[in-house]
Amino acid sequence: MREIESQCTQDQPANCATTCPVHVDGRALCDAIKEEDFSKALQVFQPSATFGRIVSLMCEAPCEAGCKLSELNSGINIRRLERASVMYGQYNQKKRFFISKKNKKTAVIGEDLFCLSAAYELAKKGYDVDVFSEYGALGEGLDETLKGRVSREDILADMDIFKDMPVVFHFNRAPSKESVE
Repeated sequence: MREIESQCTQDQPANCATTCPVHVDGRALCDAIKEEDFSKALQVFQPSATFGRIVSLMCEAPCEAGCKLSELNSGINIRRLERASVMYGQYNQKKRFFISKKNKKTAVIGEDLFCLSAAYELAKKGYDVDVFSEYGALGEGLDETLKGRVSREDILADMDIFKDMPVVFHFNRAPSKESVE
């Protein structure tokens, strides 16, 4: 099968990866799950999807339509494989080299996935980040936005990523000029 596939893809990324908005390597994900190594599968999935539990439930899965096997009516349900990797895998983030702390503070206004992803990426780069939310607690904005399609437990589990990061959340507060200076 790999020989036939290599002729088809000619060492280019698989269709599922190219149609995925965050370019999850569906081939590597399938290989890891075939080996029953859910932690390895999570190592493939997590770097592309910061909030893996939410993404594995909410993604519209364009990768499945892009799967060449779907032309034969037997496409792979990659979103379920992503969900399995999140549920059963252990993510062991490799220790990165020390990133120097920046002398600048940043502010992120809002609590949707885009804002939280921006806060996470800025914190990884060494910035102190203040997140201003009109909601009363972390995850409430997502809970309201997702309207019960993702459990509160899954949302809170994904929010654990902010532990030990230089991110401060300000709830029930609209940002003012003084608070972001």
